[in-house]
Amino acid sequence: MAEDRPDRSALLFLSLVAGLGQAAYQQLGKLQNPLTGKVERDLGAARATIDTLAALESRTRGNLSEDESTLLGRTLAELRLNYVDEAKKTQETTEPKEQRPEAATAEAPPAEAAPAETTPSAPAGAPSKATGGARAPETAGEKPSSAG
Repeated sequence: MAEDRPDRSALLFLSLVAGLGQAAYQQLGKLQNPLTGKVERDLGAARATIDTLAALESRTRGNLSEDESTLLGRTLAELRLNYVDEAKKTQETTEPKEQRPEAATAEAPPAEAAPAETTPSAPAGAPSKATGGARAPETAGEKPSSAG
């Protein structure tokens, strides 16, 4: 019977992951802050919380039960997707409409976009502002950038 119940440290670990996940969702503006009663968004804090969970995953790899590993992995995957989604929303609302590439090609298919000679002096294939800012927090195997 005692083998069927998770031990205290396993419950504490699951509680830690769930608590950090909930904090990240609040920081992403997906959940109401219980202290203020408001939905608040702080992408910098969300990124730090997601990176903390990623570090936890990295440092505990091979030492977790299947349930613990699954919960941590799923929590990270969901948070990373939500982070990128929120970062894109922020970028779209802060970037003037005429500068967004999708504004110019919204009604025309990609093949009928404006000719290359009428575009600004950016070289073909250069990254645009629309894709440069929405970077997901660290993923497994990725080294953190020194900028920041």
